[in-house]
Amino acid sequence: KQMVSWIHASDYAWMTEWLLNKPDADSIYNCCSPNPVTNEEMMRLLREECKKSFGLSQPEWMINLGAFFLRTEPELVMKSRFVIPERALQQGFKFEKEFMKDALN
Repeated sequence: KQMVSWIHASDYAWMTEWLLNKPDADSIYNCCSPNPVTNEEMMRLLREECKKSFGLSQPEWMINLGAFFLRTEPELVMKSRFVIPERALQQGFKFEKEFMKDALN
């Protein structure tokens, strides 16, 4: 059920330029697609795009072990990130790649 917020590189670049040219952009903006996906959906879409029939889940102990060796926090991988770019949408920003399926194509 883990949620993943994401953004296509071109939309990231467009939003950055949009914000730099926006004189009233004086607050915090979430730079992500307006359509986050579940981790399960993201992995399904990635497997489809890479033409892989299956993927292996990583048990928590493996994530903890990898985080130890990378000297990072395992919660960065295991916690959900469910963010919507509400302010940007309200102020008229338009995404080219709103949906992950389109972004992967």
